[in-house]
Amino acid sequence: MTPMHPPSRIYRKLGRLLTLPVNPHFYRRAILRYRPQKIVFLKQYGERRTGTNFLRALLLDNYPTAFPLMHVLGDKHSPPVDLAAEQEKTRHLPDAEREFVTRATLAAPATTTNAEDADQQLYLRKLAHPLTACVREGRLGFIISTKHPYPWAASLARLRKWTSELDGRRRMNPEFAGQLKEAVLMYNMRHRAWLELHEKNKARSAIIRHEDLLENPHQVVTDLENKFGLWRLPGKLRFPRKKVEPTPWDQHAPWLDEQAFNSTLYTSRLYEEQLNEELWDIVTNTIDWNLMARWGYEKTPLLESKAAR
Repeated sequence: MTPMHPPSRIYRKLGRLLTLPVNPHFYRRAILRYRPQKIVFLKQYGERRTGTNFLRALLLDNYPTAFPLMHVLGDKHSPPVDLAAEQEKTRHLPDAEREFVTRATLAAPATTTNAEDADQQLYLRKLAHPLTACVREGRLGFIISTKHPYPWAASLARLRKWTSELDGRRRMNPEFAGQLKEAVLMYNMRHRAWLELHEKNKARSAIIRHEDLLENPHQVVTDLENKFGLWRLPGKLRFPRKKVEPTPWDQHAPWLDEQAFNSTLYTSRLYEEQLNEELWDIVTNTIDWNLMARWGYEKTPLLESKAAR
């Protein structure tokens, strides 16, 4: 008797699953659809130029259960949204879960957040049920990125186009000193808000210093893995080989630049060449150093050789 063949359709599907390349995005979509309670939502916060995009890329490339949120539930560059208040406002509304994630997102909108954008609305609807349950049950994690004020100021100057060629070197133009002081005051305000959030949620909150991420990214992500119970893909940790650019919105994968990331700008204090003594003093005199001490940062003098230039 000719043996019966197994159902070919089932075996084809099983074969595709077993031979798929190690792709965390495939697993993440499957988990979100079939086992959403296993997803670990992580709300990101941090100033611009503090490594938030790089950290997100690390998590997405290595941990299928990690689901970092940059724009959803409020802009990552803003003080935290009062999620409990937003849930209370929406809990009796029709489609309450979608209303909650939408209103919380618009309560502190990112520059790329658009209430009329169909793709963003579809994405919020997709996340509405598992994310609302996560917040309601107190499972939402927080990851807060930070960077020492001096290299942050130099990096912000490059981002904002406050630099120009002076004396044959790329330097911040002193005419932007007022904007720099305003940015530092906002830096203080946001760090106070993020530290308060961290202190209230220590069991599910982590502070990621940019310096630590550059020096030992393996240790940083391993600590996050242990703290939040993330499932890591087998094999070695995978790191982006190119500079990670800002991503327009949460539904997009990380965007990689053509250029490799150059960490020596920070490790060799090359950023000091971009701030003259006047601008360095603005940061020194405006930063709340008592607050910064709680993040592990201290004021430092401008190197004499660079101050003399």
